[in-house]
Amino acid sequence: MAADIADESLSKWDVAKNGIVNAGLAAVGMVPGLGLASRSGKWLTTIAKWAPRLLTLQAIKDLPESYNSL
Repeated sequence: MAADIADESLSKWDVAKNGIVNAGLAAVGMVPGLGLASRSGKWLTTIAKWAPRLLTLQAIKDLPESYNSL
């Protein structure tokens, strides 16, 4: 939070919003049984990492069809 306060590009509202989100995530992390939320986050991270690669492969696969349609 100190880094957000020191960052002149962030407004006071952005600093407050970041603090509220961080406090909420910390609270969720302390509640037993909500470990599913953290596992979901890992899945989302994996999907976000692989989605661009898969989309690129799909575009390369469709490239000959696109070329022939010209």
